[in-house]
Amino acid sequence: MRRFVVVVSMIAVIAAVMSASAAGNPAATWGTIAQRAAFPVYRPLQTLGLGFDGVRLDRYTGCLTAGWGNPQSHAEPDFGIYEPGDTVRCGQPGVASPVATATINGVRVKVLVQCPAWPKCTVKDGETDGVLLLFVPERAGKHYAIQLDSRHISLAHFLEIAKSFTRVRTGRQGTTSVHLSDFLSPDRKIWCVLNDSPGVREAACFYDANRFTGGQEYSAYLRPNGQLDTCAWQPTQGGLAACVQNWDPSAPVLKSGQVDVIYQYRCQATQTAITCMVDTGKGKGKGFTITDTGATPIP
Repeated sequence: MRRFVVVVSMIAVIAAVMSASAAGNPAATWGTIAQRAAFPVYRPLQTLGLGFDGVRLDRYTGCLTAGWGNPQSHAEPDFGIYEPGDTVRCGQPGVASPVATATINGVRVKVLVQCPAWPKCTVKDGETDGVLLLFVPERAGKHYAIQLDSRHISLAHFLEIAKSFTRVRTGRQGTTSVHLSDFLSPDRKIWCVLNDSPGVREAACFYDANRFTGGQEYSAYLRPNGQLDTCAWQPTQGGLAACVQNWDPSAPVLKSGQVDVIYQYRCQATQTAITCMVDTGKGKGKGFTITDTGATPIP
């Protein structure tokens, strides 16, 4: 039950931070988000007439969150989405009870409910004092899904939303693309190298809190087949276990919102994070996000 309270609180927090994004033309807002995101962006066409409460990309994780209705109310209908919803960094729903199944985009998925009576939650709980939850499968990449949750919405209407997602097309893809074999993040604390040497094609990124005072270090190595190797090092560990051996302080900066496309990889920058994914081939859609808290896999 403790996790149920946390999840409901998250919905209210998201409402507070997204309000600024709701102003203006919603379609233009989604287009801007799609241009900045390092993954395909989807939005629901069926919103049950609920007011749009905003969409945003988290500056640290790169995760997308959006909401409709009034999540701060405990009696009015609302729903929210998290993209990509099947990653440790972007989707943490907590405990839930499976109550039904539904076919979304040709895939059979579980409908889950979070409620104070967990693990004995029912559909009625999800429609009243609990939360309906499912992961909407999309064709953007292997295992790509959108976390969708709602309160005070019937299961039938909830499934209407789940089946209505459409890809956001910007019409300007490529205008912010660059082709760099190495670059720094906007805050210059992450250095990435994209290698195309014979037999060693990889995207590697390194985080170093402070190269001069010896702070924590992280690294991630991504291969074309999606294989990912990560490293985490703290100053209390031996120097031989360090994650960062080399650094190029003169490398160009990949500006926030820019996309680096080269050697089968696609890397996206936010102010303090870099997300890299395999862009073509067997490992398409797999990758990682690296920040000051570590390297997180993207399945």
